[in-house]
Amino acid sequence: GALVRQPETGATGSEAVRPGYFALDVTQPNPLDATAFGFVPDAIDAAGKDPEAIPGCLSTNGSTPTGCPRPYPQRLWEFTDRSPATGQPWDEDDNGDGDLGVPWSKPVPTRIRLLTGAVDPQTQRPITEDRFVVVVGGGLDPLFKAASQPRFGNFVYILDAETGQPLYKREVDGSVPSVAVLDPDGDNVANVIYFGTTTGRVYKIDVSQAQQLVDVAVRDRNDVMTTVKRIPAAAWNPFVIFRTGADQPIYLQMQVLFIQRLGQFALVFGTGDRDDLWDPAGGQGRLYTIVDEGFTP
Repeated sequence: GALVRQPETGATGSEAVRPGYFALDVTQPNPLDATAFGFVPDAIDAAGKDPEAIPGCLSTNGSTPTGCPRPYPQRLWEFTDRSPATGQPWDEDDNGDGDLGVPWSKPVPTRIRLLTGAVDPQTQRPITEDRFVVVVGGGLDPLFKAASQPRFGNFVYILDAETGQPLYKREVDGSVPSVAVLDPDGDNVANVIYFGTTTGRVYKIDVSQAQQLVDVAVRDRNDVMTTVKRIPAAAWNPFVIFRTGADQPIYLQMQVLFIQRLGQFALVFGTGDRDDLWDPAGGQGRLYTIVDEGFTP
């Protein structure tokens, strides 16, 4: 699938109009058509077939949108951080506003390891599953960008990639415009999440230990409680590993590099008010490179 972010498009009263993230289902339901060119010009092989055949449901004349039995791409899910029971925004910091801010974050697809609650009868070890997820930041509060506790945006999320439901959500200091994920052992399962905030904090989340989803009671903006499945509150807590000079904000995604000589990973990121590049009060931006020496809470 493909993931897109939906920016703030207006306001109704004090609430932004549907900031959120969308997943588009771009699954190709038809087999490749080995005899049709569609409207893509190409050469044919000696057998008269297209060696780089296009999907059979694409337009064959360049004007018909699609020959598929159902529309593609189509929306798989929309995440706006609202209660499925009431439709109201979640208010998990109990400040009277919704929690999801104006999206800045590039969604990062990955996998996490979860405990199923079952035990292998042969080994007596817990059975785990690898779940496809999407990691996103809570976005931005344009009116209180430098606040430690803005109206919204000061959360980090892990969403189920199939349903868009949040499996994990934690509050931090400042808004979270972007996130980065590290898989150091190459098993295609996330071990660490890094992100910066608009208050100049660099956070780390260790997600290497498998957890089981549990029932959690969550409050919406009207104080209505709903029970959802989440990672336990005591697990995978974010902790600060660095603070920028003068608390310069961090907007863009951190780049994670492996330093061969040290045998350790480093984070490379810049600071400055990316939301307003011409703000004279923004201060002097900096470029940082910090090495994760095995930081723990």
